[in-house]
Amino acid sequence: MKAKQFAKAQAKFEEALKGDPNLAEAHNNLAFVLRRQGSQNYQLSMGHYNKAIQLKPKMAEAYMYRGVLYAIMGHKAEAQADLAVLQKLNPRYAKELAEFIKTGKEDDELYGAAKKVSS
Repeated sequence: MKAKQFAKAQAKFEEALKGDPNLAEAHNNLAFVLRRQGSQNYQLSMGHYNKAIQLKPKMAEAYMYRGVLYAIMGHKAEAQADLAVLQKLNPRYAKELAEFIKTGKEDDELYGAAKKVSS
């Protein structure tokens, strides 16, 4: 995914979901790589973001990237709703989403991945 080989990453995330359909991180990452492959995948991508959020309601990355997708699709109210949730969950991601809604520019540094954070 970080190498921007989205089709290869898609296959890996789909494989992971075959093994465990309740992996919220895999749904989130699959949604991300689908979205990055083009508008023909937006509805499928949205479904995976929604599933990730259903499985892990506090996964900030899923709200952020779903908000980006809503903004791309012209659904500003939904993007703003995800932004409101993010302001409570993760102010840094909220700032990123607010910036995207304003400018339409995505920060590739974040790269969609819901990572397991070690403390």
